[in-house]
Amino acid sequence: MSTTRHVLLTALLLGACTDGVARESVPAEAEPEPTAAVVTIDGRDQYALLGDIEGTQGNALARDGAAMGRVRAAWQGVRVRWEAAFVAPLCRDAGSCHLAPFDHARVTDHRIQQGWMPQLELDDAGVAALARQCAPHPACVVEFEATLREFVFDPEHATALRFADVAVLGTRAARADESWLATPGRPRGRT
Repeated sequence: MSTTRHVLLTALLLGACTDGVARESVPAEAEPEPTAAVVTIDGRDQYALLGDIEGTQGNALARDGAAMGRVRAAWQGVRVRWEAAFVAPLCRDAGSCHLAPFDHARVTDHRIQQGWMPQLELDDAGVAALARQCAPHPACVVEFEATLREFVFDPEHATALRFADVAVLGTRAARADESWLATPGRPRGRT
């Protein structure tokens, strides 16, 4: 058989299989778009954490390590949205960017005696952007969303918090009724 006959025979067979009607090719079923993971923001703020910490510590000689572990487990890994104060000397580079976590004027029944300052995991560009956003404010309050990646809270070590996946949502000037760096109108020392 000649090549021409093979081509004609193949064309006739293909035509018979399709009834001579051209069919549009059907596209393969499209893969569903991946949906973004829904991230739940824990509604508790740093004052709730402060209450949890203060509730476990009692006096310094009788700290309950098991209770401290429960507090740590309840908080580590959660995503939060908090406000805290930016203090330029405490946030100069990516390896060491800490915020002052408490508006001391908000807690009126006792003096805040916790000394922990949350560390934000930001790269150098993130630290520079935060400093630029806070530059216009004499006292700058930062709203951020982040995941509490590391929470050191046990009887043997100083309390420390490290936040990852940080998103700075905005900055603002501290209001006249806020006191982010000192307890207003109270004498220093234990009260």
